Amino acid sequence: MAEDTGRRIIWWRALIGLACFCAAGALPGCVRASAPHRHEALSGQIESFRCDSGLLILRLAEVRTPSRRAAQVTCLLDSDAEIYVNDMLVPPDAIEVGDLVELVGYAEPNTQPERFVICQARIVRLQPPPSEPDLTPDAGTAAAIKES
Repeated sequence: MAEDTGRRIIWWRALIGLACFCAAGALPGCVRASAPHRHEALSGQIESFRCDSGLLILRLAEVRTPSRRAAQVTCLLDSDAEIYVNDMLVPPDAIEVGDLVELVGYAEPNTQPERFVICQARIVRLQPPPSEPDLTPDAGTAAAIKES
């Protein structure tokens, strides 16, 4: 009986070892998740925009390093991107050529030419000042004020 118990222990150890070996062989198929994209901010003026494809050409306000970035950057509007015009959330079709914009996003890896994927866009448009309010009292309101 002692021999049977010894054989069973050896059998179970061999079976566990085989299972561990098979599991270790499957692990190289699992790949570590890639690091998140490094977000950066760009600012400039919109030179062209296609709402159907979300493709935007941006003329940079300042070129950081001439060798790294051209004066124009091809950008792609992400489907989840937030677009704000004067701090109001708007749909993508509110973007106009000539708008001054600040973009937050990341450079899409392994694309030629390099594309900038937009996660958030902030557009500032100059608006005319509001009209002055009419401060002259109405005849009806003036009478109501005198009675009270």
